[in-house]
Amino acid sequence: MTEQMIEELKKLVLTNFSEDCQITEQNVLDFMLSNESVYKQIHNDMNCSLIRCNKLIQNSDVPINTFRVLYEKFMMDSYCNLPPAIQELYFQGLFDVFELVFIVFVDFEKIHECMEWFTVFEHDFKPFLGEIRQFFTYDYDKLVKICLQIYNYIYKQTKFNMDTINKQLKLTRNYMKKYDKQFYNAIEDIPKLQIQGILMKNQIACCLHVTNSFEISCKLASLYLTSGIDKQCFIVQQLLSALSRKCTSIFIKSKYDDLYQIEIDSQQLELSGNTELDMMIILNQTLPTCLTSKNAYNIVQYLDSLSELYKKYKLKENLNIAKELGIQVAFLAMGIPGLGLAVAVAQIAVQKMKGEY
Repeated sequence: MTEQMIEELKKLVLTNFSEDCQITEQNVLDFMLSNESVYKQIHNDMNCSLIRCNKLIQNSDVPINTFRVLYEKFMMDSYCNLPPAIQELYFQGLFDVFELVFIVFVDFEKIHECMEWFTVFEHDFKPFLGEIRQFFTYDYDKLVKICLQIYNYIYKQTKFNMDTINKQLKLTRNYMKKYDKQFYNAIEDIPKLQIQGILMKNQIACCLHVTNSFEISCKLASLYLTSGIDKQCFIVQQLLSALSRKCTSIFIKSKYDDLYQIEIDSQQLELSGNTELDMMIILNQTLPTCLTSKNAYNIVQYLDSLSELYKKYKLKENLNIAKELGIQVAFLAMGIPGLGLAVAVAQIAVQKMKGEY
């Protein structure tokens, strides 16, 4: 399964982000010195990175901090090509998807051969400012360009701005209201400021920030890099609703239960009996508790089913809109005789949308 996920992610990245773009060789040291606070945050995050790739790294018999040295330099070579105004907008979670890009193209054997090049400590590493293109299995300049295109993709969706991501949380809550009213009602009375940070952690990069499973991360990265914000919000809501029912017994049976059928191995969360506090625990712990390597196969299958379910829901939603619009236009134009035309319009819309979805 792991090898298959690696190859699928490679293909997706090379297919969807292969356009040529301009890059220039950047002085990473200058960036580190002139943007000290941003670099400090990046370096701190690097010291917690690649945990999701630990299984692959352990098999290489190379310390994880050696990989982190290369990963930091890899990210800095691309990040320094961004406009200065955007560089200042770095936030924790921005690099999550790039961990996967890095690990599927890095040359494990070459790293093992040259371990002595890098200075690493138990809980930290010394930045490496030398050439690293020889440590990758794909043309390094092209990889840097791919990263720049992914940055651009993320920027279009988020503006690297927490306020923009917060607005997207409203979409997730709307899906919760539509497809899981129990969950929605339980969190609706909690002050938004209390749960905003927790929801955002789940929302960033379509849940990538809350899983350390490599296989699940590959699938989420694929969804993140090919889905619009609306679909990402749908996926976040569906995962929260389905998995919270597996690690708690707080929800009573309802008509929504059939939507959330998934078999996973999960420990029960320790709840207090206070609804507000319990919902904050559920929001904070459900995804990290369930999106684990032991559940990878079933979670990946479930995510595939969510993509199909999203298509089905959007088709139904757009057909209803098309029918209503067709009826309104036809009635306004022709009165009651125009309703026959509305039916024809709706039928055309059905065929067109089936082709799109």
